[in-house]
Amino acid sequence: MGAEKYFFRYTRHVKSENSKRPPGICIAGSGSPYLLRRRRKWGDQLRHLVKANDRGKISDLLVADFLVKLNYEAHLGTDDQSVGPRCIVAWRHRRGTKHKMAGATQFYTGTTRDSQVDTLPDIANGTDMVALISTMIPHVLEVFEKMRGGNTSATVDRDRINAELDRLPADPDDTLR
Repeated sequence: MGAEKYFFRYTRHVKSENSKRPPGICIAGSGSPYLLRRRRKWGDQLRHLVKANDRGKISDLLVADFLVKLNYEAHLGTDDQSVGPRCIVAWRHRRGTKHKMAGATQFYTGTTRDSQVDTLPDIANGTDMVALISTMIPHVLEVFEKMRGGNTSATVDRDRINAELDRLPADPDDTLR
């Protein structure tokens, strides 16, 4: 059995025409102005943590915990409250590091790791696809179970599914539900 391969799509951002090295750290989102004003406070420490992680000296979660502290600091320091207290830290490992896995995610509330999270949110054209699929799957599984029991004419109850879908919010709240 060979090693698994992982592929990632990315956009390369280069600092200038003459520079071939991408920036070491990129920040985006409404909290970025706040964090950029304070980057001397955390920038070197983050680079040090990432390098130590690449060498296998510290865990992925230690780096994720540091990043979530930055998010929470931006949450507290952004006047328009556009940065929420909940955060998802996602990472991937560079080739040539000690890591065997491609990467992972960790969800947080404040600076506390969430333990009961199933999947990343997936919003398509304003629709919470996770909520949509989570609503429909039990009905499909019910039909499969009936078919396994010999009922080959089993079908989903569309009215029941539509009633449950109608109860889903049309506008997202803080939990995207």
